[in-house]
Amino acid sequence: MGSMGCQVKPIRKPIRAALALAAALLASCGGGEAPAGQESMARQVFIDAYVDLRLAAMESEDFTVTPARRDEILARHGTDQETLLRFADVHGPDLEYMNEVWAEVDRLLQERMPSEATSATGLTLPRSGA
Repeated sequence: MGSMGCQVKPIRKPIRAALALAAALLASCGGGEAPAGQESMARQVFIDAYVDLRLAAMESEDFTVTPARRDEILARHGTDQETLLRFADVHGPDLEYMNEVWAEVDRLLQERMPSEATSATGLTLPRSGA
């Protein structure tokens, strides 16, 4: 029986895998350029899709997103699970870029939540100025 305010529950294994991959890549010392011939999705598509997946998880009692709901959200953004993973793979080594991505995710979550927001890391944050 842990503290309710800090409890983090997984969204889905594929999303956790993408985040684990991104964290591993962020810890590495690679360059920020995408390998030749390796394309990834647009930054804003990744951000918007991730925010919508996170919000869908928050709406769920068990903090999960069903595979059907996940696929619907990703399709609405014109992407899929593999493309999210590729984005993390391509951009993960660029610490500054990924820090900016997660900051934008957090900002959008805060804007779309009425009184509190959950950060990209899963921690509940008070809204600024609330």
